[in-house]
Amino acid sequence: PSGEPHPTVLVVMQPGALGVLEPPTRAAPQATRVPDLAETTRHATLMDLLDEMTTALLTTPRGDRESVLRRAAQVLHGGFADWVIADATASPMTRTAVLAPSPEEATALAAQDPAACPLVTETTRTGSPSLQVRPEDPDAFGRDPQGAPVLVQANVTSLLCVPLAADGTVRGILTLFRCGARPPFSMAEAKAL
Repeated sequence: PSGEPHPTVLVVMQPGALGVLEPPTRAAPQATRVPDLAETTRHATLMDLLDEMTTALLTTPRGDRESVLRRAAQVLHGGFADWVIADATASPMTRTAVLAPSPEEATALAAQDPAACPLVTETTRTGSPSLQVRPEDPDAFGRDPQGAPVLVQANVTSLLCVPLAADGTVRGILTLFRCGARPPFSMAEAKAL
């Protein structure tokens, strides 16, 4: 608030908003489930991500699909995912953006042909998202220029591959990696994305 020396945070929790109302008891006629702070925080974080993505997409020049993919990738990189790879599915498929932990890793993966990534081609074909925790197939995202599986080289512990569709046609694919000790993508995060 203006005139205040420090920022103020207001948290509003509605009874029953995050869970089912408990039946009334004699001791507590208005008893409800207490909202879980961790669940509320995760929900708020996802809402912030959706707001940031909406703002980015609404401010991107109309008609420039590759620019839209790049902007979406920038929003998701860092706080939400360690790696963000954006591919345009127009024939031929093209890698539009790679945001990685280092510029060297981004450059190496940017040179990869998206058609050589079974996960990307399968998501393009089916139009269905894929959420994997501890991916079983190390070659699911192809190999780097030295011939090592990308998922192994990047130490991917969780991935999310999402089709971007319009009018029933997949126009692009966003692939996100979380690496190392970072928590895996949740079903709620997959749904929000």
